[in-house]
Amino acid sequence: MALLFFHSPEEPVRCALEISKVLQEYPHIQMRMGVHSGPVNPVRDVNDKTNFAGSGINVAQRVLDCGDAGHILLSKHLADDLSQYRHRQPYLHDLGECEVKHGLRLHLFNLYKDNLGNPQVSNKLKRRTWNRESEIEKVAK
Repeated sequence: MALLFFHSPEEPVRCALEISKVLQEYPHIQMRMGVHSGPVNPVRDVNDKTNFAGSGINVAQRVLDCGDAGHILLSKHLADDLSQYRHRQPYLHDLGECEVKHGLRLHLFNLYKDNLGNPQVSNKLKRRTWNRESEIEKVAK
């Protein structure tokens, strides 16, 4: 499922945290979230229904693919946009850069606070190639 937000870079983060909070009441539902800020375009499908496509959705999917259950992963692009919101900065944890599908290099951040999100480094990221010291290496030390 893709959710689109058009007003503020804080909207998807607030929504992700709210979803994470509600899901605490339903531990049998395992969800991961990937958040990116990028271009999306409305497109008509063969049934003349409006869908959305674009690199913003493609990159968000790659970010999502890097997480495990409970993770709220963000692209660096979105994390940079959030830098204007000081109250969000303590909850953004730099994971470093990794290579994903089609050779795309992503710099990722893990969003978590209190009991929301997943503070662990995902198993998927532990298996990926990292470009610089990351949370994985910091945890190992």
